[in-house]
Amino acid sequence: MKKGVCAAYIRRERTKSLLIGPAALLGGAGFFWLEWVTGVLKDVRMLPLAIPIILFCLAAGVYLTTRGLLVLICPERSNLCTFIRAELSEAERALSRRAMLELVERDLERAARFADGRILIGEKWLFVTNSSWKPILRLERLRNVKAHRTKNGRVILKFMDRNNGGPVTREILTSEAGAILACLNWTGKVSGL
Repeated sequence: MKKGVCAAYIRRERTKSLLIGPAALLGGAGFFWLEWVTGVLKDVRMLPLAIPIILFCLAAGVYLTTRGLLVLICPERSNLCTFIRAELSEAERALSRRAMLELVERDLERAARFADGRILIGEKWLFVTNSSWKPILRLERLRNVKAHRTKNGRVILKFMDRNNGGPVTREILTSEAGAILACLNWTGKVSGL
């Protein structure tokens, strides 16, 4: 896969899973070992607290490690590909995952960049690299933009589709938010700016 914003996002997703997963496994195993050595697990009163923590750490560790290895072997199995597929039309969903990523990468290569390159607006796609949830949205599905002013005078933008889902930015300057809305030719009323 070519090196672009989607590839970088997938690498970050994979790296997080491959770092946090084994750490959670080691944490769960270490907590179990510590509890076993100190004998706290033999105290019946501690079992309702200790067992769920150990099981949660172990399950999270197995899931994240497996997920990270799967994305390492096949980058097209990442969460980003799932989000992209959800944005495509029925005809475009027949594309392979690699073709989907290349379609988005080509659009974002010549995208307008905002907030130090963390928010990209292409001809067809909006991509927020540090989004708190879904990082990508097809522009034709954009229905609303909500702005929330923070205490320090910055703005958080939420781009919403018809299901009120979409990328949510981290704090950005008010001037950048205005430039983003101007780039989108957004004529809807945006509160908070």
